[in-house]
Amino acid sequence: MPQLAGKLILAGLIPLGAWVLHGFASCNGLIQMFEDFGKQTVLSDGVTDYTGAFTGLEGLDRLLRTLLNFFWPVANGHDWALSLHAFMFAGQGVPLLVLNMLEGARPGNKSLVVSYVTVFGILYMVVGLAIMAPLYLFLHLLTSRTATAPSKAKVAVDPNTAKAVGFGVFVGYVLPTIFMSLPHPSLLSTDTKVLSVVFWQAVPLWASVCAYFASTALGQSATSRSSSNLPSALGAVYAASLIIATATHVATFAISANLSDTWSGIFTFLIPPNPFNTDMRISSFLEGATWFLQWDYTMMSLAYMVWAIGIRHGVEVPRSSHHFETLGKIALRSMAKLLVMGPIGAALSLVWERDQLLWQLDSESGEKGEKNRSRRMSRKWMFS
Repeated sequence: MPQLAGKLILAGLIPLGAWVLHGFASCNGLIQMFEDFGKQTVLSDGVTDYTGAFTGLEGLDRLLRTLLNFFWPVANGHDWALSLHAFMFAGQGVPLLVLNMLEGARPGNKSLVVSYVTVFGILYMVVGLAIMAPLYLFLHLLTSRTATAPSKAKVAVDPNTAKAVGFGVFVGYVLPTIFMSLPHPSLLSTDTKVLSVVFWQAVPLWASVCAYFASTALGQSATSRSSSNLPSALGAVYAASLIIATATHVATFAISANLSDTWSGIFTFLIPPNPFNTDMRISSFLEGATWFLQWDYTMMSLAYMVWAIGIRHGVEVPRSSHHFETLGKIALRSMAKLLVMGPIGAALSLVWERDQLLWQLDSESGEKGEKNRSRRMSRKWMFS
């Protein structure tokens, strides 16, 4: 029942995400500004010249110019509220990529549409997380065997694959994000800064490519499914992702508290405007980019929290078991995690819990089976 509710919520978030992201942007004037900047050789700050030709393919270059103009103020710290939001968003990007890439590697998702995580990652960047995140997660709950009938065998990830995912996210996402954020012209020339922002648009691809080569070099581990404990490599990837997500989330609010005069002001940078007020107009491109990013983050967060709670509750546990938790208790714990780790960090934590629970249940089932076999052998010996 909770997963059915999750599917319905996620299905409803898809058109809502389309409106708050693109419909609202069209009404408030941001889309028109995008189109205007796409025709110019000056970036969205109004002063930086650039060529705008990156690949020689006009259609692709037009898309890259649009993304570049959007992320240019984000990468340059032109506004403290936008910079804070982008910093927090970037931190949540680590568990986001880890979650998706691990889903692509799970046996229960093999050959399913949700295993094509690189394609979905690019669509996240191009179409927007507010639309593509609920769509991907809806398809996951609908089709994935790790969601419909979870078991240790279906969610098990080879330890070396887990290491490769961690390596891929660090080299393909974390490093490009840090490099893109370096100031110009003090550390980066304008041309280098522009190219770094353009390069960053394909971080889901770079992360997947790096993970592929790392996985090929490491090979397959022989202990991925035979161990009675969750592989330490997988746990290490989960833990590292949560450390980054938590550190950036807490640091964001600490900085905001230092910059704000009131308690309510701490959360101002996070709260998006009413998307159904079609009379609202942006006063600048910077303001429009901030609103866009706020809604992208909000919808993504809601989608992943709904999905993760459904995934965690989807493990069948008898009510008599000490592992059993009600949906309400899981939801309350999830909200507490969200406050500390951020939404995607909380979602990853719930998936980690799910994995650990499946390993424990499998181990207990094996021990129970071994005891039953021992009893049968004892009876057979007594009456022989």
